[in-house]
Amino acid sequence: VKGYLLGHTAFTTSIDTVIINSDNDNRSNLCVSCGGDKTLRLWNIDTCSLVTTTATDDLIPTQVAICGDTVAVIFDQSSTIKLYSISNLEYQQSLESATQPLGLQWFGDSKLLVLAKEPCLLQMYEEKSDEKYHSAEDDRISGLVELTKDVELPSTILETDNNGHLKLEKLKEGRLHDEWNRVDRVEKVKANRTKASRKRRSRKRQRAS
Repeated sequence: VKGYLLGHTAFTTSIDTVIINSDNDNRSNLCVSCGGDKTLRLWNIDTCSLVTTTATDDLIPTQVAICGDTVAVIFDQSSTIKLYSISNLEYQQSLESATQPLGLQWFGDSKLLVLAKEPCLLQMYEEKSDEKYHSAEDDRISGLVELTKDVELPSTILETDNNGHLKLEKLKEGRLHDEWNRVDRVEKVKANRTKASRKRRSRKRQRAS
């Protein structure tokens, strides 16, 4: 293990990485994560440090996808796709989907493909001359939509209970309510590893005897 990216106070729903080249030819390995604490977090993987955090207006982000200097984000129970700058997670633009987006994928240099609930399973957005993203069409996308017209998709990618409510807390997990101290969290992981290592050595000695 090289290090830990510690900071989210609830479950993590998505993470994506990118390599950024600076003016002095230095390269930085960055990643963006999101989760149930309703935040986006930008990390420097090289130093395992948090660069910046952005709140998501009381919405749970379910996926992030990076292309160049743009971060696309979708949210649970929302038809809005939001675009942010990779440099500081500053909000740039909102795109409206016809229904709940369930997945994102960039392809090409500036095309964003969105998987959503019916009636249109696949939607495409493309950057235009005004440097804004707009709905676009592609014959390949139309063909895929036709092939998948009978596919039934869920209303959310998050786990729900029998009543359709989100399961925000796992059994024996209290991280949503008690934020972990970062140092304590690392020490707890180390202690668990030491305990597991001792058990393995003990079993080896028992077999040898």
